Amino acid sequence: MKPNWFFAYERYYNMVVSDKEKTIIDCLHVPAYAGGISHIYQALTSDLNIDTLIAYCQQTKSSTIASRLGYLLDKKQLREIHTAQLPLHVFEQDYIQALFLHTLFQTSDVFVFKGGTFLKHAYGLDRFS
Repeated sequence: MKPNWFFAYERYYNMVVSDKEKTIIDCLHVPAYAGGISHIYQALTSDLNIDTLIAYCQQTKSSTIASRLGYLLDKKQLREIHTAQLPLHVFEQDYIQALFLHTLFQTSDVFVFKGGTFLKHAYGLDRFS
């Protein structure tokens, strides 16, 4: 383990253990050692401190861990706000599409959005293209 990654550990009797948030970060480093990304996702419970998770992620300076953590936190948040009106995968696709269009729009002012996707995101209407 790199010396700068050795943080958020404490002595527990004669063992050194990490706190819950650091354990998640360590698992995101090599998800296969933790049973895969789906097992890590299931470990993201409400008793975790999200701010601590993000701070630990920043401390590692790993873009890979940041990407994995961001993906899992987004997925968790989407699942929490998801309604039963649409299948979750459709909700996720719509979210990714909105992020993409928002980023695209920020890069240039020559784009004009129209159609069902625009109506849905600009006015909150129940439409899809």
